[in-house]
Amino acid sequence: MSDYLPEEVWIDNILSTLPIKTLLRCTSVCKSWYSLITSPNFISIHLNRNKQQDPPLLLLRHCSEHPRKEHFSIHHDNPTLDDYAELDFPFHSVNWYFRIVGSCNGVVCLSDDLMCYVHTIILWNPSIRKSFNLPRPSVVFQTHGPFMHSIGFGFDSTNHECKVVRVTYVQDDDGHHTVPPEVELYSLSRGCWQSISHCGVQSIIHQRAPQVYINEAVHWIAYDRETNGSFHCSLIVTFNMCDELFRRVFLPDSLAAQPWTNLEINIFGESLCVMHHVWSSANKGYDMWVMEKYGVVESWTKLFAIIDYQESLGPVVGFRKNSEVLLVSSGNLVSYDPETKEKKNHGIHGIGYLFYMDTYVESLVLVRGSNGLSGRHEFVKETEQKRTATKNRKNRQRTFLMGTKGLWLRRKLKLKTRKLGKAGMGKC
Repeated sequence: MSDYLPEEVWIDNILSTLPIKTLLRCTSVCKSWYSLITSPNFISIHLNRNKQQDPPLLLLRHCSEHPRKEHFSIHHDNPTLDDYAELDFPFHSVNWYFRIVGSCNGVVCLSDDLMCYVHTIILWNPSIRKSFNLPRPSVVFQTHGPFMHSIGFGFDSTNHECKVVRVTYVQDDDGHHTVPPEVELYSLSRGCWQSISHCGVQSIIHQRAPQVYINEAVHWIAYDRETNGSFHCSLIVTFNMCDELFRRVFLPDSLAAQPWTNLEINIFGESLCVMHHVWSSANKGYDMWVMEKYGVVESWTKLFAIIDYQESLGPVVGFRKNSEVLLVSSGNLVSYDPETKEKKNHGIHGIGYLFYMDTYVESLVLVRGSNGLSGRHEFVKETEQKRTATKNRKNRQRTFLMGTKGLWLRRKLKLKTRKLGKAGMGKC
């Protein structure tokens, strides 16, 4: 068919409009189709087209305690938050639940580090059901002792690849975290962790700090210290995934004077925003500040305040296209309208601090194992991973049952032997 149509028509107007499942089937037609669909150029074309979907999609994670489970789903960002797809989550955490570092271009970065020194980091594309585990970083407890760390995840649009940056503050003999930190960068093209500690980050990004990804850079709330180690001011530290450089974004004076524990970073529309937690004897709530012009300190503007008179509001999960705030209220996911002050319960219940929401786009990123992935990667399909986990679980059960059954058989055999022996003696 492509012999009768110009290539740009065939790709831009036909192939790139097909849904993910159809494209995955098309990769099995012939080698040329496989090469085309899994090429970085086509993946980029398909991704940019899907980003124009209206209404946009939202990725949601909520966690239940009984049974202990992580629930992932995709929803339309419309007034009723309609279901788009339920996702099968194939991973098992040693810390009960995974921490979601971030999501970008259809790929979710998971880290199993909520409670202890575990170095499992997974990149997962739920649309194509593929994932792989990153290799173990160089800075670990066994080699460097106690530390605190933060992870950033984003996409390098220049080289069409995902990258993960890890910032680690090793603890010195006095119990202080050393500055500058150890910094490692992982990219698909390199296939290993690379030290970039020479970047010289002077600010402190606190332990497992939440990130946002905007303007091709990861952003964290951070703070500077005085020479005596005391708090000086809060600010935002960024890491650009293209030029691989750290930068600083300063906050307005009223926010910079606040400890980092009172600040929460997020994205409002296409702008960087910071939520300031406000407490008083009468109530609590949030002041929302938006950076209307990226990188310009003077453009920080306080848009609105959320006042929680009943003290039932939990963490802010994110913002919707219609400017409503998604937050947790008494364990339920609700939408809050800043203008009308009305709340709408979406009927989704979970553990408050483990809710996660971000815009989502279906993509083919990670579809081709050999594209930027070397043998040093542990690249697996979800079905293979689940099959291996099930096989290991059954093997453990079989070993246990065989051991129990073997013991039972041995005891029965001994009793039978004794009875036969006694019977034989009687006959003699």
